[in-house]
Amino acid sequence: MILGDVEEIVTTVEIDDETYEEIVREPPQQSVL
Repeated sequence: MILGDVEEIVTTVEIDDETYEEIVREPPQQSVL
């Protein structure tokens, strides 16, 4: 069985209640060989 490159990108967007700024948090990507 051959598995292709699978990437799962989880992006969390938070909005500050005071400044209404979008805070984007991207966890580090880990590659499993």
